[in-house]
This record gives sequence, structure tokens and C-alpha cells, in this order.
Amino acid sequence: MITTIVLFSVVVFVALASIAIPDPCATIGGQKWVSPQDLRACYTSFAVDPSIKENIVDVINKTLAFHTSVNYEIAAPEPFTEFVHEDLLKDLARISSQSYPSDYDLHLDVSRTLKRLNDGHCVWINSCYVPLFLNFLPIPLVLLTDSDGTQSVHIAPEAFAVTSAEFLDEIDVWQEALPPAIPLQTVSSSVYTSFDYSNFLQLDGAQVTHHCVNCVSSERSKCKYARTLGTRLGGRATSESGMVLSITLTRSLVKVFKIGGCCWNFMTVSLRGAAETVVSLRSTPLVPRIGRQFLARYDAESVKLTVAGLILARHRRILAFYRHGMLQGLINLKSLGATQLIVDVSNNGGGFICAAEFLHRIIIGPKNTTVPQAGLDTETRDGPLARLIVQQIIQNDLDPSQALLYNPLNWNNASNVAFAADNDWLLPPVDLTINGHADAFSQRLGQECQPNGFTIMPPDEGLFPASNVVIVSNGRCASSCSLFSITMVKEEGVKTVVLGGRSDVQQAYCGTVGGQSTVFSEIDTETAKLKNNSLAPPDMMVNGVQGITWRLGFGIQDPTQPEEWQPHLATLNLLLTPDLVNNPVAIWTNITEQLLTGRS
Repeated sequence: MITTIVLFSVVVFVALASIAIPDPCATIGGQKWVSPQDLRACYTSFAVDPSIKENIVDVINKTLAFHTSVNYEIAAPEPFTEFVHEDLLKDLARISSQSYPSDYDLHLDVSRTLKRLNDGHCVWINSCYVPLFLNFLPIPLVLLTDSDGTQSVHIAPEAFAVTSAEFLDEIDVWQEALPPAIPLQTVSSSVYTSFDYSNFLQLDGAQVTHHCVNCVSSERSKCKYARTLGTRLGGRATSESGMVLSITLTRSLVKVFKIGGCCWNFMTVSLRGAAETVVSLRSTPLVPRIGRQFLARYDAESVKLTVAGLILARHRRILAFYRHGMLQGLINLKSLGATQLIVDVSNNGGGFICAAEFLHRIIIGPKNTTVPQAGLDTETRDGPLARLIVQQIIQNDLDPSQALLYNPLNWNNASNVAFAADNDWLLPPVDLTINGHADAFSQRLGQECQPNGFTIMPPDEGLFPASNVVIVSNGRCASSCSLFSITMVKEEGVKTVVLGGRSDVQQAYCGTVGGQSTVFSEIDTETAKLKNNSLAPPDMMVNGVQGITWRLGFGIQDPTQPEEWQPHLATLNLLLTPDLVNNPVAIWTNITEQLLTGRS
């Protein structure tokens, strides 16, 4: 009996060993559209490599030594404590010791940990996963307000028309996901009276409350006060490819009668093209060619206000182009008789700092709030490795082209006097205790854009009086967009409008403020001569990006504290109605009537 059992076990073992285990990535290889389930199966099929895991945690930890807000974000000051309370170093220690069923699960934990900061500058992106596919929802949702003030979730009225034009090859797939009695074309006009905010908005792991209901769809927004509920075609889950499988809504054609539950499946589109395969990317990481057709559209939109980077020689020609366009465009408007200006910065994630300051300067004109600078004084973190970098630069003349962040020649002091080439500007450090943790920052840095950063001479007079200017956004305005909006509001008294959002929650006109962002690759360049120092981040073993806020801007109303943690409440929350949603001209006309003189 025992021999028979042993023999049977051996036979079974041999039989199982001869069966080929299917490759879960073969299903999606070379495909343009795949299901999130299949994509997830591929991504979760790779085991954690302990050496890569250790490297990722080490790189992030040591890069965060340059992130200004690590200790602030442990418990953000009121009124933001509810939204930002993440101890990064504690969580990275947990991740380091925790086991994961797959490398993708490790990635999700790291990514979600950074997202809990709600800081679009400080994010982790593993390019082996994130930019390869775009999670696509064909029914973007909006929160619309009825004539009686009732608010309910709608599918955007134009959703079917846009989806039909852009993704005709997928219409049948999405139609099949619906019950037969509900044509896809009719769904756009439907009202959904039962909708789980928390389930929908926490799908990508961001910290979300009812006060903060749209930042999760943008890597570059910070949840402060309230945001407008809104999803964009293709914009829902770019951060975690293949993660969101479905959303369930309860449809109501007449408010009293509810019919059925409607479960929407996501589709996932490759941003690498159908001819390329995802399978090979695990063994040979590549710099992804993110879908240029998508980026071209977003870049065209950002021309409205492309404004967050250090002004170095390689940027000046680009900035000159933007500044010339902004100046000439506004001059042309004035020549046509325009006396009032609405600056629409919806979905503007930021850009060049000096472009933001230039726009402020040309609109308002020369005065003490725009000359010598139209921005904020700033500070950078002053750790031991940062001090060594400065010393290396000034002692060895390492940076004659002024390309390094820590080169003193790139900065001015609080009196707006340029540092000399040998100025050890990080000494002495300004020592602080933040949330019970010792920290150190640089001295205050002054203006950085005028006159050389502008290159184009601004006019001697402002183009529009501040009382005739309104800034409007959907709450997705961050970084340099925030810097522009905040200085225009708090220094010039410009009015602001936020589109949509819950009627019972006051809206904020901008998100992440920062002062300047950078990424691991630039920090790696700064520490190149100190690579053997135990504090320096090692070379990264994966194709990844760790972003940080390298400088914080000081506040305007409270100049002793960062502007990041001060209120930014809008003048007007313009609730979206069926006749306003996705109708910019109607929105601008409404704003003109409410906040300007009433003349279009």
C-alpha cells in the first residue's frame, strides 16, 4: 500500500512537470486594447526580486532627504490635517520588511504610500507598469445641479459623441457590457442617484474624503478643501494601469423610479502601439514612448498657461516662445477692444515658474508686488549631503554653465542680491522642529526671474486692472499654476471661480503649491561627485521616477510659513448645470455677468 502511494505521487509529479504553464502576458502582447483583468494577470505574474526591492526603497529614502515636506506631511497644519497625515519614512521601513505576492503589489504599495501625501510633486512612478497602458472609462462622470439645487451624478452629456468619434472600434464592446434594454447612446443623458463616492475615488489608493473628490485622477493635484467631481476620458486611472475593473451605478430615468444596476467595465489601451509587446519590457526596461497623440492634445491645451522649473540656459528659448505668445496674445485682445480678462487654468498642472511670473507682471504692470518679483520667496531643505554638494561646486568650479541646482550663481538672497560663485549659501542652516522632528532649511531665497529670466521686456503699464480679471479653474491647478493664481489673488485681489463641486463644501481654486519640483535623475546628477557617500542615492535598477518638492514658497498672508499649508478659497463656486457643463463660452459668459461688469 505504501509503495503504491509513493509510486502514484511520483507519477503525478512527473505529469505535472511536463505541463507547460501558460504565460499570462502572452494574452496582452501586441494588443491595442486589453481587459484590466488580463493586464493585472500579466503584471502580477512577476515575483519580487529582493535586490530590486531593496534598491527601490533605498533610492526613494535617500531622494526624500531633498524633499522639503517630509516632516510637514506627517501631520499637515490645519485646515489640511484631515487630508495629509503620512509618515513616509515609517511606511518605507514597513515596505522594506513586508512580503508581497508579486512585484506589482510591491509597486502599488509604494505608489499608494506616496499618493497619501496628496502632493503631485512627490510621486513614485515605475515605468515598467505605469505608462504602458491607459485605463479608459468611456463614460466620464460629472456632478450636475438641477434648477431646484439638487445635485446628482451624471454621465457627461457629450460622452457618447466623443467616444464614438475617437474610439469607434470599441463601441460594440462597451454596448455589450450594458443590459440589452439600455442603448449606450441613451446613457449620456441619464441620472445616477446611487453612487458610492468613496469606492470610486479610493480605487487608486489616494487619500480621499467627501471634501476632496477629484484629485485622484490627476498626479499633479493636491487635495485641499473640496474639489469638483469629474472624470476625464482616459484620465481615470493613469496612475495604476489595470487596477480598476468596474464601477457600479444605479440609474434613474425618473427620480422616483430606479432601474437596475449598471456595471461599467474598463478597457485598457496600450500607449506603446499594437505592434509592440509588453512581455519583453520586464527583462529589458525601455524609456516608454508615451502616446504622442494624447500628449499633443494636452500640450495644445496647456498653452493657455504653461507655467515649475528652474530657469537654466536650456529653458530660455522655450520660455521666450511662451512669453512672446502670452504678451502678443493679450495685446491683440486689447486691440480688439477687450477690457476684461478671464484666465481659464482648468487642468493646468504647472510648468515654468518664470512664465507664471511674467504673465502676472504683464497683466498687472510694474508695482511693488511684481517688481523685482511677481512670485514667492522660497527655501530648500538643508541636509548634510546638500551642504557637501554646494561645497564640491564652489571648491572645484564644477558647474561653469550653471546647470546644477546647488550652484550659488543660480540664486539670490532675501534682499534679491545674487550670491557670489564662492558663497556657501546653505550655511548656516535654519534649524526647525516640525511635528516633533528636527529639520533644517536654507536661508530665504529671493527673486529668480527678473530681469534675465524674462528675456522679453514687459510693458511699462499693466494690460488689465486687477478688478477686471477673473481666474477660473475646475480645481485642477497646481505648481506654477498655483503660484500664479495665489499671487494674483492674495497680492492683487483678483477674483477666482471653481467649476462644479458639492454645493455644501467651499472650494479651493488651486492644489499643490510647492515652489519648485525635481526628480531623482536630477538629484543623481547633483550627487555625481559624491556617489560613494553613504547618504547619496544609488543608481536606480528600474526605469522609475521619484519626484520631490525641492523648494517651498513662503506664504503671502503668513510669510513665516510655507504657502503650501495656507488656505486658497475661491470667490465663487459655479455649480455646473446641464447648459454649462463642457460649454466654456457659456461658463465664461456666466462668470462675466456675476463677477465682472456684465459686458462680454
